[in-house]
Amino acid sequence: MSSAFKYGFLSIIFLMLCSCRSQFASEYMLHKKKQIQKWTPLLGEKITLTGEAVNYKIGAGLLIKKDSINIWINGLRSWPENYYLGEGKSKTLEVSGVLIEKYDLPVFRRSKDPKSGITRTGIPIPYGINLKKASHRFLLKDANWVIID
Repeated sequence: MSSAFKYGFLSIIFLMLCSCRSQFASEYMLHKKKQIQKWTPLLGEKITLTGEAVNYKIGAGLLIKKDSINIWINGLRSWPENYYLGEGKSKTLEVSGVLIEKYDLPVFRRSKDPKSGITRTGIPIPYGINLKKASHRFLLKDANWVIID
């Protein structure tokens, strides 16, 4: 096998991988943009949402499956005992509160140098995605909730 063929083949594989990554980045940002467009007009309003209780490292959240979005509960580190029992076993809640937004999700880009030795904690974001937009999240402030199942 000639070296020109090898380099050509490797170049094609590299381009395919890059195009997949950029397609993922485009789809991710389109999804994020749609979420922001839908929920931004409600900022500062008291709203009521129905979803599943979820505990994340960054705090308690409400998973709204029909919109594929997580809304965090401002100031709540985790749901009370027996609200979140694992995926598919959590309580369904109706939560009311004032919708706010923050840009504080722990996002980062992986180093291009695998030998950098730096281990980061957070959400790895592919190149091509704006880190500030990726760190965006919606929260409910002054939230009250009731179990509905």
